[in-house]
Amino acid sequence: VSQSRYEFIEGHNWRHFAQRQFTLSFWVMSSKTGTHCVAFRNQGTGTADRSYIAEYTVNVANTWEYKSVTVTASPSAGSWNYTNGAGLGVAFSLGVGSTYQTTAGSWQTGNFYGTANQVNVMDNTANFFRITGVKMELGSVATPIQYVPFEEELARCMRYYQKSFHYATAPAQNIGVNTSETIFIAGKAGAASQFYTLPLPVPMRSGAAITTYNPAAANAEVRDITASADCASLTGFSTGSNVMIQVTGNAATAVGNKLGFNWTVHAEL
Repeated sequence: VSQSRYEFIEGHNWRHFAQRQFTLSFWVMSSKTGTHCVAFRNQGTGTADRSYIAEYTVNVANTWEYKSVTVTASPSAGSWNYTNGAGLGVAFSLGVGSTYQTTAGSWQTGNFYGTANQVNVMDNTANFFRITGVKMELGSVATPIQYVPFEEELARCMRYYQKSFHYATAPAQNIGVNTSETIFIAGKAGAASQFYTLPLPVPMRSGAAITTYNPAAANAEVRDITASADCASLTGFSTGSNVMIQVTGNAATAVGNKLGFNWTVHAEL
């Protein structure tokens, strides 16, 4: 058994680091002192066939400490993804059983998360483990985190998740009309099928799963705002560049009525 905090790096980004030395730096606070591990694992097959384990030491419990580990160039052999899949998994290990233990400091053939020296952060429910300021960069020298403007960071996030709701609004049904929903005009009257396509401001990693929300009722239907009625049915999907829906209107729907719905799409790794 292994327990860890995991992050995936998309293949398009990982290819910049592949087969080159790189350094991971971070701040860590743990209730357990001693040896901790961070694992770097390829994800081309879902289960890693190449792993690199780095050890670092938490010297003082419950105190923020700055750490960095340098990783040797990854091998070309193995199942690596260099496109829009999971190129590299970075796992901060909290507890590692013998099946997933190996030696530190070099790339290994297999699916590993830590070494036999890893302390067990999971042995007491009062324990905790926190990390922040994680940075991965080429070479053997760790440099400070660089400021990224909010709008740039938001656009990067939108490659994996987008929503119609305002930035600070959590997705939910029945939040009220004219609050952020996507609105389009009915082109057909009554219970007729019609389509709507919304271009996304940032193309997503892949075709995305869509969840729809009714702004004026506790269901996932499109709302005929003009007629104050729910449309009979709705299907939706995203190509990664667009949100596309097919909706069957309500009997009260007239040509020109305002139809509205909220949505989220995600293409997370």
